[in-house]
Amino acid sequence: MQAGDLIARLDLDDPSAVKRAEIFYCSFPQMGLHIAASGQVHKRCAASLNALSNDWEEWRSFFYKRLRRRISEDVLAKETRVVAGEQFSHQPAAELIKKWYMASQTAEWDDDDAFVAWMDNPENYREYINDLKAQRGLSLLLDKMDPSGRAQLAETMS
Repeated sequence: MQAGDLIARLDLDDPSAVKRAEIFYCSFPQMGLHIAASGQVHKRCAASLNALSNDWEEWRSFFYKRLRRRISEDVLAKETRVVAGEQFSHQPAAELIKKWYMASQTAEWDDDDAFVAWMDNPENYREYINDLKAQRGLSLLLDKMDPSGRAQLAETMS
């Protein structure tokens, strides 16, 4: 391979969207020799890094809680879809979960910690899952019945 040889080619969908980097013509603030020698540069950098680090700890905690909640929500949605049947998509399952949570919880829907705590105790939603299983079983049974049998059953139940 020689200098200037083409090693890759990139085709862009929209070449006009490419932005070129601009050369930095400004300068950093001048620090006198006494500031650099006294360790002030290090202290200024350390203070900036500490401020970033403190913010990062808060954001890391926020994203950890949000991820944990989304995973818990997704696990329950998948279980709900299995119980309700494959034609039941993720969106209706998520709406059902929200309905169950709001019916049994005083906390806000957006409270990640409260949702994970609710989700960690299966007793909070087991009754809803059992009701869903019963509805699914009844639906399958009714699908297998002939129309006259369904009408007779509906008449008997009313």
